[in-house]
Amino acid sequence: MPPQGTIRFDAISRAWELLKAQMGMWILISLLFTLIAIAVGLPVGLLLRTTVEPASLFDYFFSVPRLLEQVIMGTVGLVLAGAAWNAALKQIRGEGLQLEALTEVIAVGGQLVVTALLMSIALTLGFSLCILPSLVIGGLLMFSILLVVDQKLDGVEAISRSFEMLKSQWLMATLFYTATALIAAAGVLLCCVGLLFTLPLFYLSIALAYDDFVRGYLEP
Repeated sequence: MPPQGTIRFDAISRAWELLKAQMGMWILISLLFTLIAIAVGLPVGLLLRTTVEPASLFDYFFSVPRLLEQVIMGTVGLVLAGAAWNAALKQIRGEGLQLEALTEVIAVGGQLVVTALLMSIALTLGFSLCILPSLVIGGLLMFSILLVVDQKLDGVEAISRSFEMLKSQWLMATLFYTATALIAAAGVLLCCVGLLFTLPLFYLSIALAYDDFVRGYLEP
């Protein structure tokens, strides 16, 4: 039986130290990703949202076009996260933080898209079941994209490996994922400008948790 890694919440405070060390570069990355998300999200929203007034809030949030929009935007967000997580791992491992790290994931682009799409579908379905299941799913699968960019696993294998790694610590994984997701979402409260700071914390925190966990999981 392999040794077990551990989810450590101090990854969030360590992420802040890494962010401060490369604040300018991370703000640039967050700005770039935010602009890409807006450029994709606006036309997708216009194409998929119905012009018919929804009968209720339920119809608005859980209509087929709305769910499809969530899947598409979730996939885009996770693909971008893959590029950010690749850059974060390089900073964590002392290789420096360079914009070139964002494009290195092109080599695994196909598997990255497949993994992001499968995760986005699972998260959207979980969200439609009163939100809580999506947090559990997010926690159990939060290493999937990292396994694609770091260990070059294919989509299904990466998702399966993340689940196997984290299932024994599903509660801690869920709490950690929820905490980092709330940090990222908090950036929206400051007219979205805060995202330039909270998105890097999200990326770095999960990348640190992954790096810590992999060392404990794989090394004797």
